[in-house]
Amino acid sequence: MPTFGIRRLIRRALNRLRFEVGQFLLKGAFYRLLTITWLVVVVALVGGVLIWKFDRHGAMPLGDAIWWAFLRLTDPGYLGDDQGMLRRTVSTVVTIIGYVLFLGALVAIMTQWLNQTLRRLESGLSPIARDGHVLVAGWTDRTLSVLREMFRSEDRSHFLLGGRGKRLTAVVLAEDASPELHQELRERLGEHFRDQRIILRQGEAIHLDHLRRADFAHAAAIVLPADPFLGDEQAPSDVRAMKTLMSIARHVQSELQGRELPLVVAELFDERREEIAKRLYPGRIEVLVSDRLIGRMLALNLRNSGLAHVYRELLFDRSGQRMFLRETPSTSVGRPLRELARAQPRLAIIGVVRRDELLMCPLPSLKLLAEDRLVCFGAETPEDEAEQLGDEDERGSMVPFDRNRIASELGSLLVLGWTRKVPTVFSELCQVGPQLNVTVISMVEVAERERDQGDMAPPGNLSLQHVVADYTVPQTLRAFSPEKYDAVLLVGSDRLESGADSDARSIVGCEVLKSVLIERRSPRRPRIVIELMDPDNARLFEDDNIDVLVSPQLLGRVLAQIALVPELCAVYDDLFGAGGAELSVHFAREYGLGGEGAVTFAELREAASRVGHVVLGAQCDSDPVMRMNPLPSAPFAPASSVRVVAAVRAE
Repeated sequence: MPTFGIRRLIRRALNRLRFEVGQFLLKGAFYRLLTITWLVVVVALVGGVLIWKFDRHGAMPLGDAIWWAFLRLTDPGYLGDDQGMLRRTVSTVVTIIGYVLFLGALVAIMTQWLNQTLRRLESGLSPIARDGHVLVAGWTDRTLSVLREMFRSEDRSHFLLGGRGKRLTAVVLAEDASPELHQELRERLGEHFRDQRIILRQGEAIHLDHLRRADFAHAAAIVLPADPFLGDEQAPSDVRAMKTLMSIARHVQSELQGRELPLVVAELFDERREEIAKRLYPGRIEVLVSDRLIGRMLALNLRNSGLAHVYRELLFDRSGQRMFLRETPSTSVGRPLRELARAQPRLAIIGVVRRDELLMCPLPSLKLLAEDRLVCFGAETPEDEAEQLGDEDERGSMVPFDRNRIASELGSLLVLGWTRKVPTVFSELCQVGPQLNVTVISMVEVAERERDQGDMAPPGNLSLQHVVADYTVPQTLRAFSPEKYDAVLLVGSDRLESGADSDARSIVGCEVLKSVLIERRSPRRPRIVIELMDPDNARLFEDDNIDVLVSPQLLGRVLAQIALVPELCAVYDDLFGAGGAELSVHFAREYGLGGEGAVTFAELREAASRVGHVVLGAQCDSDPVMRMNPLPSAPFAPASSVRVVAAVRAE
């Protein structure tokens, strides 16, 4: 065989050997340790055989010679005890090899293994084993608000966990559960951060294996927040949520083996998929249709300026007051609601949950049953009430409410931007009032807007003009004379890459709008409502008479509260959903209270209850704030100009 052929075979054999050794080492730390152990045995055997065979200075049996070599291999301290040239030479070589194998390779392997283990733990790839936790299956712009609300209202979790002794634990399933995300959670949550009770796991809810990583089958509740900024390569948020529901439903029953299924709180954008989503999960499921909720909030705020502040008061628990459910006292069973309302003057009873029916803004004559649960706004516990009361003059939480912005008929509306929730705004606004003339200016093509509207037929009293243009250009807004409209709505975009991009466009558009209005020097100024995605950006409008709704923050709070108290889903859906009760602003004279004298909050509430209204707050003509749920004896004067915020029963 030619020489070059032999060399080629040898080279190929060496390459094959290197490949096999490399593949063996890449299998993991155990296989690397196995390789080091094998090398230690080989070195000890070779050294021992050399001493046993050739050393005539103090000859020793083969076993003792191998042990002698192993000791020098693992401990250099034995090196000075050796006598004779051969023994010293062998022990020196064996000791040097020991330095390489033990102090080099062994330490490197252990360090690498430890680093890999820590990186794996930090990345959230290891499965957990919990029981009764809350799984937030997705990292979206709602997730921080969900966590903040859960741990801020942790005392309410006994409804979910089955007892006050259990502590709330939240597991967040994020696509990138990195240490940076953990640090962001710590910084953004602040005092509400719980290091040992907020667990990050890497994955997506659409994958069953990732859900198992978060032990979804043993969760008390699973929250599926929606993501409005999914890329083109991903399925729409609603489809992903419904596929997740199918995966959970198929596997959770077999894993739980007869135990109660976890509560699921799912957020969808399209209300047409609501009933299908509910049928996909056999356990208890609450579906929040976010486009419907935010669309109705925007519409109510266009009709009643200042309601954005009231929304935050109802949902955020800023002063010890909150929405909650309470059992009917045994002393009130069989008695009319008005007697309980008079006996509990610090609570606003907004509704009654009776079996599977929700009665919002019930009449005072409604007789209470033992199984009824009361939907209340106020201090849930005496401790909350004591903290909320404070000084006599400061009782009742103060909500900024510009008394000069009196709601008027909404006949014309300018919409800057376009999202899927805009048709809901139109539908709600056209349910009451006369003809509504709307102009929509957006870069979204008209055909795409019509697809978003779907099968929602335009109301008969709606005159709609679509314009494809960039509203951040001053010349564009000047051409449409924004000062002639009764209101201007700036909506966040769901077609950009992130909420930051959406807010940047909305903020610039609002500044352009304000500059155009200043240029025109018109005596009338339209009401301005803007939707933002980041609560930090809301501070930019603190000194302006502009109503700001931070939709992800509101939705996150609602999702968390529904997870803790599931019955609140029906309450919010009725209060902010189409065709249900609603929040509105009224004058005291509408309830027969007038004159220049003072009227107490208890008198306001009593008079409003006769027509099915539940008063939540009141405002004097000289007061720049709305006082939410003050003391019953709190005076308001003059009665003829007092304004109230009330929950109003649907006709």
